[in-house]
Amino acid sequence: MARTALAALALALTAGCGIPASTPGARLTFLPDPPAARRGETLCASIAGSAPPTAARVWMPGMPHPVTTTPLAPDGQGASCGQVIFVMGGRWAVTLQGGDGSATVTVEVTE
Repeated sequence: MARTALAALALALTAGCGIPASTPGARLTFLPDPPAARRGETLCASIAGSAPPTAARVWMPGMPHPVTTTPLAPDGQGASCGQVIFVMGGRWAVTLQGGDGSATVTVEVTE
């Protein structure tokens, strides 16, 4: 099941469902998909036309949860992957860092 954040993109990743980003060119996939709270996810990310991101900052806008920074490792296919855990369901923001810039993606996480 694909979820749309704000803009459609034309970049496919190898596994899971792609989540278009609020920043054009950025894309996330999660395994397992859809992302769920307290389960642990493999997040893979890419930014079209950019080197693979090196980290993902994850936070819940409007909530006091601390910001988590997850290192991402290149997967050899133009994306980078790392492990994330969402502490609760709801709307989360993911900012991809490194590569040739940054991009922010909004993700809906189920309970």
